[in-house]
Amino acid sequence: MQETNMNDIDNVRTDIDRYKNIKISRLNPEDWLSLKAQLISLEKRCFHPDIQETERSKRKLLTLEDTIAFVAEKNGKVLGESYGLPIQKYKGIPDSDRITKDYASRGIKAFYHVSLAVLPEYREHGIGSALIGALFAEAKRQGYDVILAHAKEGASLELHNRRGAKVIKSFDNWFGTGNKYWLCEVYIH
Repeated sequence: MQETNMNDIDNVRTDIDRYKNIKISRLNPEDWLSLKAQLISLEKRCFHPDIQETERSKRKLLTLEDTIAFVAEKNGKVLGESYGLPIQKYKGIPDSDRITKDYASRGIKAFYHVSLAVLPEYREHGIGSALIGALFAEAKRQGYDVILAHAKEGASLELHNRRGAKVIKSFDNWFGTGNKYWLCEVYIH
């Protein structure tokens, strides 16, 4: 994994300093095997069963060449993750083909923020903000113009709003979870 210098990340507002020894690192495809158990456990602890990625789908998403992924770790323990990929490569969202064509027709390079997860006992301490900041900064560096995400009402939506998210659509019962999610877009260029 490549450790990210937090001073290099645009618009990261965090109080992560309270927690000594927390590293935000770029997750590379070859890291999957060593972190698989922790990443699957994180998925199960953070998401409703109806929207959890399977081990197979998570491995596929995290090992695709164009995936951008970051993890937060403390002493080898994964505390959180954030990852995404070019929107045309992610088919797990409603209307993905139409959305992809719309941005492409306007010459807009679009990125889909697939996941943000932080272990419950480590939330509200800037880790999610640092992970999103790292992901957005890397997407911007790679030339993406806009980031789309489905954000759950609450902290996830607030983190996207801090970065200038515009809500495009709401979903009152996201995939039968009973939770409200919002499709947001954040222009980063």
